[in-house]
Amino acid sequence: MKTEIPLIHVGKGGLSDNLFTEIKTQLDKHGRVKVKILPSARNIDGKKKMAQEISEKTKSRLVGLRGYTIILSKK
Repeated sequence: MKTEIPLIHVGKGGLSDNLFTEIKTQLDKHGRVKVKILPSARNIDGKKKMAQEISEKTKSRLVGLRGYTIILSKK
């Protein structure tokens, strides 16, 4: 049976401490997480820059970037 990977959305609020905390919590619980960049957040920063910043601040490994979905795993 396939385990579900939690999905977290980045909206118009952009990257915030609450978002980083939620990503860390989900990584601790599941080991992997997907972060979806919603259209309202796409003009804030480039998606690659955003993915790198999330990875650094959550101390996680950037597994992939597909479209506007960032895939992270625990280090």
